[in-house]
Amino acid sequence: MKFKYWLINEVKWGSHRDGGGGTAVMGGGKGLSGLDFNTRVMRGKNVEQKIKDALSSVGIVIRPAGRNADMYDKIDGYLIDGSPVQIKYRDTGLDILFELIKPFDITSPLDNQPRGKDYRSKAVWFFILDPTGKTIYQIPTKSIRDLVDSTVKEIGGQPLFKPYTSGNGIQIRPVKDPSDGTPKVNAFIPPRAFQGIARKIPVNVEI
Repeated sequence: MKFKYWLINEVKWGSHRDGGGGTAVMGGGKGLSGLDFNTRVMRGKNVEQKIKDALSSVGIVIRPAGRNADMYDKIDGYLIDGSPVQIKYRDTGLDILFELIKPFDITSPLDNQPRGKDYRSKAVWFFILDPTGKTIYQIPTKSIRDLVDSTVKEIGGQPLFKPYTSGNGIQIRPVKDPSDGTPKVNAFIPPRAFQGIARKIPVNVEI
């Protein structure tokens, strides 16, 4: 089955592998960016701090999270009111990358598969820097889950053999995790899908 996962991903989705994402990418090897993943971890933490500094400059202070909160709850920090947050950025693309399923079994309906780290995150808010470094989107985690769940329902309980795109542009796409090669499913959510949901925060972050 592992070979089947590999073959299917290589043939159908090899050119769409996950090359961008959140601020904590672990593992070894090379990614699409050309950086080894340990370097990407350090770079991600550097960008995460820049995002926190940019938010602080507009009055949104994020207190640091402990190692356990980061590792197990997928929390990058806390607002002053105690709300947990996750911080993400994209190297490329204006859409939000949201890990939906990991590991992914191509033979099973998505409803029956284990949720990925972003879906399981205990964060109340996602703060997502776009690739231009000019805008941070503040989005309720529940709203992101609702958008993704709605798209999964459109698939109708069928196995996911190829990328699926909904009418509002959300794409559910099988990929390989760049850190360990595990098959997983990401949701790519374009800005138009979260109009009226996200708060747009003007910033100037060099990444």
